[in-house]
Amino acid sequence: TKGYAAMIAKTALQPFSFERREVGPHDVLITITHCGICHSDIHQARDEWGGSIFPMVPGHEIVGTVVHIGSAVTKFQTSDRVGVGCFVDSCRTCTSCKEGLEQFCENHLVFSYICTEKDGRTPTYGGYSKNIVVDEAFAPLQPVEPQDVRVVLDAVRQPVHPHQLLRGQVDLQPIRRYAQQLRARLQRRAAHRLAHRVDDLAPAGHPAIRRRIG
Repeated sequence: TKGYAAMIAKTALQPFSFERREVGPHDVLITITHCGICHSDIHQARDEWGGSIFPMVPGHEIVGTVVHIGSAVTKFQTSDRVGVGCFVDSCRTCTSCKEGLEQFCENHLVFSYICTEKDGRTPTYGGYSKNIVVDEAFAPLQPVEPQDVRVVLDAVRQPVHPHQLLRGQVDLQPIRRYAQQLRARLQRRAAHRLAHRVDDLAPAGHPAIRRRIG
């Protein structure tokens, strides 16, 4: 397939041809229609964080259409509109993966780019390209209405935004995981502040406080 790659750090992206892996039984082949730009793509292309792998095809906020499905795929059919986020596979066997927390994979989390497939050899390339092959488990279905076909051009008002793919993987899971602890902490803080407010008002004889304690 074709894409745009940084061949070395701190250089402009240029046309680049490369091979995607073959579509496996649980894979979907996605024609990419849109890809968001995250500032982390810029950091990686400049190797500002170290560890970048070149040539690099950036892009991890991908929206596209399924054009081919593997023989064992059950979640999708051709023409479905899907998204791909910042990681595209994991070991599936560690404790985190079994708990549905693949982003904390303890063995081999496969990022959309600057990484290798689970074989440890095949490089991954991101969404600044024509297509991508992803396991169906890592391609969330994106609901779409007919009027939303120009979703990225009108992203602020439409329900699907490429940045949601990153935010969902990075932010939503920890919020879900720690929601109970966060709720309890907020309740304690609210009670603490209320108690201080009562202490402030009671000496002044505030009518509401007198009614409650009188």
